[in-house]
Amino acid sequence: MSHRIKIPNQEIDFLNQMWERQSFYHSDNVPYQWHMVDNGALNINSTTQVRAQMMYSKYGFFAETSNERSTSTLRYDNVVPGPDQPHFHRQRRYMIQQYIDSGGNFDGPVHISVRPKFKKNKPTPKKLSSDYQYIYDNFLIITHPGHTRLEAAAYLQSPMKNAILTINKKYDLHNYLENFSKIDTPSKLPEYWNIPQHPAIWEKIGYGSDGKPLYKDLPIKDEIEFDAVFRHYPKTFDFSTINNDEIVDSNYTDKPYAKYHEDTDCYVLKLWTLSPKYLGQLLKEWDFASWYRKKKLNNLQKNTNYLYEVWESSKGITYRLFEKRLTIYTNSNDNVKEYLYEQRNKLKSEVRKLHQHYKDRGEIVNTYKLNADKPFTFDVVVVDEKPDNISELNENKGFAIWLDKSIISDFNREIYELLFFTRVDVKLAKTKDSKIEVINCGCNTTKEWIIPERYIKAI
Repeated sequence: MSHRIKIPNQEIDFLNQMWERQSFYHSDNVPYQWHMVDNGALNINSTTQVRAQMMYSKYGFFAETSNERSTSTLRYDNVVPGPDQPHFHRQRRYMIQQYIDSGGNFDGPVHISVRPKFKKNKPTPKKLSSDYQYIYDNFLIITHPGHTRLEAAAYLQSPMKNAILTINKKYDLHNYLENFSKIDTPSKLPEYWNIPQHPAIWEKIGYGSDGKPLYKDLPIKDEIEFDAVFRHYPKTFDFSTINNDEIVDSNYTDKPYAKYHEDTDCYVLKLWTLSPKYLGQLLKEWDFASWYRKKKLNNLQKNTNYLYEVWESSKGITYRLFEKRLTIYTNSNDNVKEYLYEQRNKLKSEVRKLHQHYKDRGEIVNTYKLNADKPFTFDVVVVDEKPDNISELNENKGFAIWLDKSIISDFNREIYELLFFTRVDVKLAKTKDSKIEVINCGCNTTKEWIIPERYIKAI
């Protein structure tokens, strides 16, 4: 993706040791069902459990949207400083929107490790097939970093388009990942990362929203390169616990290590740092950069900065939502309101089953908030044909939804699931054929999103 990301020689030496131990692959088409395998869903082939989490969990859409009506919930100090809380609605919403904004190709890859399960008196698994129940029964799949991104793909019922997969060579008995593109050398890794472009991040290191330098003698933005660092030196780490085959660079007094998945016995290629540099020298080391050192921002890696984006993208959505009761406009003469509440009840029925299942197992008390949907009512307005200006018809307030009569029978989701596709600066989210539209009636921008086709009919 980016020719401006460079891997220092000492990093290459470190990574080469990982390549001796493991095989690495890249894919732009990892099945979203792998998320269900990773999480041990009760039905591997269904997204119902993901939808239940998204909508009815104690941190899901209904409960957290109600909480977000309080200004304190989305305060800068409650979100941006952390900790990272990927199970919160705001993070899940952000990841789904990032998937749409990027066409499924996030700034960096998700990381997936694989290992066959070895069962007594059972044959060794032969291959990773498209039979996801078989995969669950015979393989371990761990996703991290990138668990929430793959969850977003699963919710959208769309493939993961930027993933690095790995397997320990001693477990790769049948070339399990052969259908993916093998990464022969670590020097290819920069191809799979983008340089973060959020203006607020660049401003901290001296560049305006127009990309121009804010400080004298600072090079133009396009001349900045980045050192990619995959080794990590934790502040506190018991090195006596490291296995004999731990990845170690003898040139360093402290032992660096990589992200590790214990269940699959695999290290993964977590990118810890993207350090800005100019003419081969780190920016913080230049004489003109005394101002830069004061900022103490030496890392533009996405995961160190994205909570600001989560906070920023969340602002104002709940206010807009409760500005006016959600209204569905349709040209259908059927009882659309009854049909949509029927879809809600079907999902709630599945949520009750999940709730009881985990309660019987003594796991995670109050996993689901079954009554959290009570404030989320809606009106249905029947029209002869699609209005030219739904925003105006809706008093330029709140959100409205257009449902064409030809699509209703294929739409089997809770109607508020479409509110994942809302942001205060996005005017419209729609299917390619415009048979479903989510309109931000109080928004004056022209920004649009396309809702993935596979999303409409929940599996």
